[in-house]
Amino acid sequence: MTPLNILPSFGKINPSDASVSKSHVTVLDKDGYNKKSLHKIRNIFAYSFQTHKLNPYIVSDTRGSGTLYNTKKSRYFLMELHPNADLCLTKKNSFNVYTNDIDMLNDHQRIFNSTSKKVNLNYLIGTYLAFIFSINRQFSPDTVKKYFKRLRQLLIDKLVAIKNRLSYSAKNRQTKTYIRFSSGTHVIYLGFYFRCSDTCTQPAAFVLPNNQWQCNKHFTPVPGLRSKTTQRKGKDYKTVNFNPWKEVHSTRLGLKYNVIVKRYNEWKGKNNS
Repeated sequence: MTPLNILPSFGKINPSDASVSKSHVTVLDKDGYNKKSLHKIRNIFAYSFQTHKLNPYIVSDTRGSGTLYNTKKSRYFLMELHPNADLCLTKKNSFNVYTNDIDMLNDHQRIFNSTSKKVNLNYLIGTYLAFIFSINRQFSPDTVKKYFKRLRQLLIDKLVAIKNRLSYSAKNRQTKTYIRFSSGTHVIYLGFYFRCSDTCTQPAAFVLPNNQWQCNKHFTPVPGLRSKTTQRKGKDYKTVNFNPWKEVHSTRLGLKYNVIVKRYNEWKGKNNS
C-alpha cells in the first residue's frame, strides 16, 4: 500500500493553508476544496452627529406652536437637514443637532458608519434617536425601547409632511417642525431644524407654503397667501319676519300642532293685544 504522505494532492488544500485577506474570507469545505468567499468588505462611509446649544431666551412668544421655545416645560433636540435634500437625504454626511438645553455642559459628537453612500432615512432617524437618548437620559431604557419604532415612524411622517407643505403654493396653513414625546413628567421635543434667517439662529416652529419659515419672534403673516373668503351680506332686520311658525308632529302622543315665535313687545296692560 502506498503511504499517505506520498499520495498526490489532486488540487486539495490542507486546512492550515487557509488564508484570510483584507478583501474576503476563504473557507474550506469538508473535502478540503476552496469555497467561494462568504462576503466582501464593502466601502465604509462615515456620518456624524454634533450638538450645538442655542440661547433659549430670545423668543418669548410661547403660544401655540411656540411651546417649542418654553424651557420651563421641556427641551428640544432638532436635527438640521440640507434645505435642498430629497427624502433620501443625499446632500449631507454630517448632521447638526440644535438644542436649548443649557444644562448640558459640553457639546456631544458621534460618528457612525454605513455601507451605503446614500444613507437610508429609516437608519438615519433611528441613529438620531439613539444619539439623543444617549445624551438625554431622563427616560428609562425600557421606555425608549418601547416607543423607539413609533417615534421613528412619526419623525419620518413629519418630514414627509414638511416637504409637502413647503412645496405647496396656496393655502396659508402651517405644519409644525417637531413632535412631542412625554413619559410621566418628562417631556422632550424631537424634530427638524429650520434656521430663521441669516441673522437669527432660532429654529422655526412651523413651516409655510412656498418655502417660508421664521421663528415666532420674526414671523409676519404673508398677505398674499391668505385664502379668499366671501363676505356675507348683513341681514335687513326691517324686513325680517318675526312671526315664523313651524309644524310639530309628535308620534308618541299622536298630536300635531303649530308653534309660532313672536318678537317681544313691551306689555302695555290688559288691553294690549
